Formats: sequence, C-alpha cells, structure tokens
Amino acid sequence: MRDLRNGARQNPEVYREYVQLEVESGYAFQPGRWLGDIAPELLPPDLQTAFQAAKGETHQLRPLPNPPLVPQQLPLF
Repeated sequence: MRDLRNGARQNPEVYREYVQLEVESGYAFQPGRWLGDIAPELLPPDLQTAFQAAKGETHQLRPLPNPPLVPQQLPLF
C-alpha cells in the first residue's frame, strides 16, 4: 500500500490517468481496492466527484436489454 501511495505522489499525472480509467470503466484496480482511494488528495475536485459516482455505481446491477443486444454476423464475402 505504501508503494502505491509513494508512486502516486511521485507521478501524480499518471496516477490521475489510472483513476480516470477506473472512472470510465467502472472497474477497480483490484477486487475491493480502488486506486482512487490511495491518494484522493491528489485528484482534482471534478475527478474526485466522478470517482465517487463510479465507485457507487459498480454495486448496482444494470438490467440487460430485452431482447439482448447481439451483434449480427457480418457477411464474410
């Protein structure tokens, strides 16, 4: 955990990019462990807000469309 904090402090721009990936994907760095929680003081306010929203949304299941969206096979020739 200390290594992650030190890395975030040494490379805050890269840290912000990784947190942005968590926000966009909705997936944590590791199960139950979010990079955005490592050093939230390094995140700008808008990214902090987006991170908290993304982190909260992952616990909610999204319903599948009915019928499920299945891509049609493209013709090979």
